[in-house]
Amino acid sequence: MDHAETVDIAVIGAGGAGLTAAIGARRAGRTTAVFEASSFVGGTFAYSTGLIWAPATSRALAQGFPDTPEEGAAHIDHLSAGRNDPALTRAFAERVGPALDYLADECGVPYEVVRTYPDYYAEAPSGRTEGRYLASPVFDTKTLPGEWADRLVRSPIYDRMPTSWPEVQSWGGFGTIARWDHDLLARRRAEGWVGFGTATVGWLLSSALSTGVDIRLDSPLTGLRRHGDEWELTIGRGADAAPVLARSVVLATGAYDWNPRMQSWFDPYPPAAPAGMPNVDGEAILLALEAGASFSSLSGQILVPALSIPGETFNGQPLRRLFVREPAFPGSLVVNAEGGRFADESFYRDLVSGINHLDAKTQQYVNHRAWFVFDQAWKDKYWLGSVAPGVVPDWLVSADSAAELAQTLGVDEGGFVQTLTQYNEHARTGEDPDFARGSTAYARNNGDRDVEPNPCLRPLEGRLYAIPLELTTVGGRGGLRFDENARVLDWRDRPLAGLYAAGNAGAALIEGYWYNSGIANARAFTFGLAAARHAASVLERERTRDSVDA
Repeated sequence: MDHAETVDIAVIGAGGAGLTAAIGARRAGRTTAVFEASSFVGGTFAYSTGLIWAPATSRALAQGFPDTPEEGAAHIDHLSAGRNDPALTRAFAERVGPALDYLADECGVPYEVVRTYPDYYAEAPSGRTEGRYLASPVFDTKTLPGEWADRLVRSPIYDRMPTSWPEVQSWGGFGTIARWDHDLLARRRAEGWVGFGTATVGWLLSSALSTGVDIRLDSPLTGLRRHGDEWELTIGRGADAAPVLARSVVLATGAYDWNPRMQSWFDPYPPAAPAGMPNVDGEAILLALEAGASFSSLSGQILVPALSIPGETFNGQPLRRLFVREPAFPGSLVVNAEGGRFADESFYRDLVSGINHLDAKTQQYVNHRAWFVFDQAWKDKYWLGSVAPGVVPDWLVSADSAAELAQTLGVDEGGFVQTLTQYNEHARTGEDPDFARGSTAYARNNGDRDVEPNPCLRPLEGRLYAIPLELTTVGGRGGLRFDENARVLDWRDRPLAGLYAAGNAGAALIEGYWYNSGIANARAFTFGLAAARHAASVLERERTRDSVDA
């Protein structure tokens, strides 16, 4: 190891958590290197909407939204099904606001309050209809050095939306996308602006580069073992592999989205199709487990409904477009092979739960074959993935009647006709006695504000269309166990000295079975910064001690 490179803190992964950790470590005066397996910066974070869920932030409080960290933690406790770690939940609730302020006020990574955006469970104890959602403003990629502007992950799902979440809400949400300022978006695209998760990563990357963080692409972690008081890393593969010694290592690599074997080991349902970067393969988690780390599977992956547009690919893989808000648009429903509904379509988590329902009598996933059904008015007004309103591609199944559509899909005809008839009868008055579609503030926010009395509900009329749904993973909930300082724990709850986990590499111990969009991004900031600060403080204590001993 005489020729091994040595750094104070090695960060594995250049997504939101990794860049945050690297900024914190470098600003603490530590030599820091980021090793990213892919050729791009951004990881899973850049694929996301960029939303951040955080209680009691200074900007929200200043805008008149009363909240406390205690209420945020109580909200999670109530909804976690007892599977969260209360100490970690409180640490998160107390630290996330200060972490965001540090990044915004000292590091040049701004955030904005997204007004009128409710919690998933706003009606639950300590829930909020406004004030906890945050996001970055749009980012101008021309402010980055040229070689780095080309290395930003561009989300294939949101790449045509260089907008901010406050703008989206002010325009009426996705349900009224036809009224968005498309001339403004076109100008921004031409000028190199990006939005959503890619914008956040752009701000983080700009801060990291200005702070002097050393970011190395195409540098996968392939070996990890304890070597005296340091960690010995192997970076690269084959003849290109090189050793690196680090006093501390922050694992911020994401989960195991692209590893079907790990999905089959840890997830309580069939492996889901991945949607993000193909290098999120769980390798760093496996290396940590081999080094003595412990793991918590919780509820497996963060799953969302998705659709595939024939012929669309990204990174050489089929592109799966997230289908979270569109099922809430009125004039649609989701059915199984029996032609029946099985969930509240206006809340995608209910759809996910329904699709993954294992029937105890048949031992079959009876809803895995599911179709999104919508009418002509829906097709004329809304986007279907990348398919513009009014456009009907040759591959899209359609029919003039419910019976004909059922026959074409191979769905039970009688079941589907009966389902649609009953659904339409109640939809005329904006009611859904079966699944209470559109009954929550979150669902109504995703609906079409032009439709009353229920923005998520109206009868299906005229020609009908259908497209199959599948589940895709957008990140992990199972991962390495860690403490309030992001230190990775062994099976007896002892920290592994100098080893940290942040982002989706760590288990969803803050949330348990609760989930709210933006919590994974908030965890990335909170515990990426916690890891950097703790690692830097340990090094400072060691050097102070060595100086005194000398």
